Amino acid sequence: MARVCDTQPWVCSWLRPITSITCLLELCRFSIMAWISSVEVWVRFASALTSAAQAQDIITRFELDGASSAFIATLQAQCHRALGHYGTALDWCERAASLLAPANPAWLPLVHLHQAHVWLDLGQAARCSQALTAAQNLPARHA
Repeated sequence: MARVCDTQPWVCSWLRPITSITCLLELCRFSIMAWISSVEVWVRFASALTSAAQAQDIITRFELDGASSAFIATLQAQCHRALGHYGTALDWCERAASLLAPANPAWLPLVHLHQAHVWLDLGQAARCSQALTAAQNLPARHA
């Protein structure tokens, strides 16, 4: 069976540019959809960060430091990391670790994992490895 382009060459002469344009338009559409998706994710993380800040205000207002405050600090670290605020994320990880150590040390490996994610995002493989090693080397009562 013969192809259309073999029997009717004029079809291919206008079909090729249309195909190329269609491919370019699809690529453009996918790029726009990816950008919109990334903006939506950013908005969701910004909203989650606002909620975590409100929860932290409530905890602070009623002087309820401890595990709840540490979990909120961990959530804030996650949100700041997702938004690209790496220094702030590391600060929140430190705060979470200082709160969890006396209140609920079993959750300390999670904080070290979040620190490792931040270092990995920053391309600091050695520091990422140090954070993971710190999580693994906690005493048995902390793990």
